[in-house]
Amino acid sequence: MQAESEVLVEMKQLGGTIVAICNRAPNSIRRSVDLLIELEANVPELALMAPFLVPAQLLGFHTGVKKGFNPTSRRT
Repeated sequence: MQAESEVLVEMKQLGGTIVAICNRAPNSIRRSVDLLIELEANVPELALMAPFLVPAQLLGFHTGVKKGFNPTSRRT
């Protein structure tokens, strides 16, 4: 979870609105998000990723393109 928390902090610093959907959020995630949805399901966290992963990636991709970012180039 440390790596995910660091990415959320960086996205927040860049001006992003952070929405987290997870099973149970640790405090490091809670501090970094604008909207938190906790599912509290009795299944492994990995099983919950599949329905949300592709839509979240597409949302991020298209939002970046709309803002004029090139998703195929590295940030310098």
